[in-house]
Amino acid sequence: MNTPTGAHAHGYADIGFLIPELVSGVQFKKGPYFADEGDFSAAGAASISYVNHLDRPLIRLSAGGQGWGRVLGAASPAVGRGRLLAALEVSHTDGPWQRPDDFQKTNAVLRYSRGNAQNGLSLTGLVYSADWKSTDQVPQRALDRGLIGRFGLIDPSNGGQENRQMAVADWQRTAGSTALRATGYAQRNSLNLFSNARLTPWMTVDGDLSFSRARFTEPSPSGNFVPGALDRVVSAGFAVEPSRTVFGSLRLRHFGPRPLVEDASVRSSATSIWNGEIGYRLSGTARLVLEGYNLLDATVADIDYFYTSRLPGEPAEGVDDVHTHPAIPRTARLSLQLSF
Repeated sequence: MNTPTGAHAHGYADIGFLIPELVSGVQFKKGPYFADEGDFSAAGAASISYVNHLDRPLIRLSAGGQGWGRVLGAASPAVGRGRLLAALEVSHTDGPWQRPDDFQKTNAVLRYSRGNAQNGLSLTGLVYSADWKSTDQVPQRALDRGLIGRFGLIDPSNGGQENRQMAVADWQRTAGSTALRATGYAQRNSLNLFSNARLTPWMTVDGDLSFSRARFTEPSPSGNFVPGALDRVVSAGFAVEPSRTVFGSLRLRHFGPRPLVEDASVRSSATSIWNGEIGYRLSGTARLVLEGYNLLDATVADIDYFYTSRLPGEPAEGVDDVHTHPAIPRTARLSLQLSF
């Protein structure tokens, strides 16, 4: 998924083509480097797998604020001696921005598989297309002076298009303690500590906590802090299912403050966002789910950078400033989830 010339510069990991409902597992590796993962694995790597078949076909219809809409259909009927997994996702969102993103995405997956994880074959095709306008990070001084609003923009020309097509073949044979695996693919592009505890039969609590102290080892007059390195990350929450029909969850996503320059004289603020959902099972095959994002409507940033930029009327050499991209405000999405 890492591309040297993606929508976010060198080494951007683009997962826009992933369909979450098809993910069977995620395996993480922490750096500094793995030869089999390529030259983008300096910090770490993640391997994401898709299911070969679904227990039942599914349909999901979602709508919400800020122009959000999503339709997903997927099924995996038996074909010959194997299974044919087919999925189609279409979505749209505008976001909270002064100029709507008008983000339009189409995603399709087709996979034929036979056998199992130890002795099997799979042939996969993926097609992804997206088109959007973009409100990028903006200088903090432009917000402080009232030149733009919190969800305003500086450059109206920002936007993008992406098209991705992939074909993947995977074959594996296992005999006793010996395993042989071969994977081939063709691709075309344009453009931690974990705990899980069940407190009651109907409540589950989980948390991921990560702490670090990142410093450059070589002395430097500019300082030895690593710009953008987080000192802590917290992902925690709980899910409840007090009856056969009602369920819900509440989750916290927290990023600690981080230095934006080597001497830590400029730092970003911490970011804490609460998300949640509540749902009702209409039947054994239908669920109605209401999702809430940024429930406390926190005025925080998704990301901050510090660099030189120039607004109209400013000196030619520009001004050093924090450039920020705000998190979305409180919003809700309602989805109908069907399986067969």
